[in-house]
Amino acid sequence: LTSNKAEICSTGGDGCICYFEYDRERKTLEFMGLKQLKELSLVQSVCQGMHFSKDHPNNEYAAGFASTDFMLWNLTTETKVAQISCGGWRRPHSFYLGDIPDMQNCFAYVKDDVIHIHRHWVGAQKAKVFPLNLRTQFHGRELHSLCFISADPNAGFESEERKISDRSSWIATGCEDGSVRLTRYASEARNWSTSELLGEHVGGSAVSSVCCVSKMHMIGSDIPDLPDVLGQDSAVDDSESPCLLISVGAKRVVTSWLLRNSRQKKKGESSISDIGHNGASPEVSSVTFQWLATDMPTKSSRPCGKIEKSLKLEGVEKDTSANVTKLGSSSNHERESFEDDWRYMAATAFLVKGVGSRLTICFISVACSDATLTLRALVLPHRLWFDVASLVPLV
Repeated sequence: LTSNKAEICSTGGDGCICYFEYDRERKTLEFMGLKQLKELSLVQSVCQGMHFSKDHPNNEYAAGFASTDFMLWNLTTETKVAQISCGGWRRPHSFYLGDIPDMQNCFAYVKDDVIHIHRHWVGAQKAKVFPLNLRTQFHGRELHSLCFISADPNAGFESEERKISDRSSWIATGCEDGSVRLTRYASEARNWSTSELLGEHVGGSAVSSVCCVSKMHMIGSDIPDLPDVLGQDSAVDDSESPCLLISVGAKRVVTSWLLRNSRQKKKGESSISDIGHNGASPEVSSVTFQWLATDMPTKSSRPCGKIEKSLKLEGVEKDTSANVTKLGSSSNHERESFEDDWRYMAATAFLVKGVGSRLTICFISVACSDATLTLRALVLPHRLWFDVASLVPLV
């Protein structure tokens, strides 16, 4: 985050982690996204471990309870670090995590007037990069799509970020399990680093295609800017050229992700996540995306926009008209069944900005399972979705 912004996260008894961003200049608090942990029914706190090296980002951990067990969960690798049966969160308890929670964690609870202590502590001299599994945690089901993350060199990114892009490759993947992950290939180690879960598609719907767009097309425009009634909900800085990741899939869902400008903090700068943890190396930086906007159709929407009209047939008796009505209702039932399976198959996108305008429009072209081609528009920084055009096959 930049010097005038701070990240805040809140946890609770619903198993969710909410992320907020506080702008010190505008004095606004913006909701950045929500992450639900299926493994934890109650999340007590979130913390970060220390940096292993300049090429490995921080591991983020969540501590909480699953039924009657205390659990420490690695949010970055989606793996379980520790699980201790203690009788649940209602018992008096406390825990302490070291710089490397995978190897340094301690949990204590009280039962029958006895303090039970579970301690796993390995010295820093014996520390290794964890987890030591043979295959890094990845998607649990069939992989449907992937794309390389390539930022536009003219987009104004920091030189340090360009160095990272030069010495490593970032790949975004979408899967049948509805998750979108970001994975890095370390060329110097000739190996894949731990993948990071960006988020999940709405309702766990499968992800069919992902694409990345960063190149900006400038055009002359006389269209005035929208009134700044939604300024407090803006996630994209006016001075930035955004790099977006678009994911599409089942249930006609389109989700956009924004590249976080993870410039390394200058000396003396701090954020809420720095409290209680060792400072990062000055060379540390990482690439990650935040959720930006999701568009999904209403329940009453029609895929092809076809409107059935009741036709009056001359010379037709009432009995026959009743049969026509039955056929129409049957057709409606088939259409509703067809809508349930209507999904986006592939997507591509491009960015357009008018000269002198603060608005940026991301046009997204999606191919649908009903052989139609639809052009959607996402207006930034206001996160407004619009239907632009549709190509429907002639029958």
